[in-house]
Amino acid sequence: MVEELNEEIRAAISESGITKKEMLKKLNDATGVNDYYVPEYLFKQQNIKIAVVGAVSKVGTTTAAITLCNYLASIGGSVCYVEANESGHIGMIANANKEMKVKDDFIIYKGVKYLTLSSQSEDEYDFIIYDTAEIKTKTINAIKANFDEIVLCATTKPYEIDFYKRALDLLGETKVHTLFSFADEVIKKKLKKQYGELFFSEYSPDLFDDRKNIDVWNKILEKYISKNTL
Repeated sequence: MVEELNEEIRAAISESGITKKEMLKKLNDATGVNDYYVPEYLFKQQNIKIAVVGAVSKVGTTTAAITLCNYLASIGGSVCYVEANESGHIGMIANANKEMKVKDDFIIYKGVKYLTLSSQSEDEYDFIIYDTAEIKTKTINAIKANFDEIVLCATTKPYEIDFYKRALDLLGETKVHTLFSFADEVIKKKLKKQYGELFFSEYSPDLFDDRKNIDVWNKILEKYISKNTL
């Protein structure tokens, strides 16, 4: 027993150290719990409020908000989605998806809690994602004042870009992360040259696909999330 402990100490202080896999095995052996959980990601603070807004309606705002929620839940974050608009989309989605569990005035699905503006919740979360739908003059001040990050969803056709410009004018000097959908490579280069740093979303027919736009979400949220080096 003593020699075994000495061997573990020597391994721990060696240049290579003890690997995460070895450490997990020791935890499993010591506790009798299989697959002892060590989070892959760490979240630096709680209740990060993110507004996902649309330059106009029908630009993928709800899809972006839900896929963001599912990605964060997939890496161990506690996540809440708030339907901060009057679309009623979440209720329709729940009616069409019998796996979504409706409890009182909220829905839980794949680790994400879905609320409407009238829902009551006193829980703490790592991230709260607000789907605010189309940006409007009457809501712009609230968006500027109450959120840690703003994701602005837009599309790229010539008659749609005017809505994007209008949204930027409303937001003024407020920092936003623009997420364009349905853009080919030529359009991407043109938009980047004109507007600077932009993001482009992947096609996401599955609202709950937690693998979509991973690089985008990691870049936008890099100051809140870090890899666990344990």
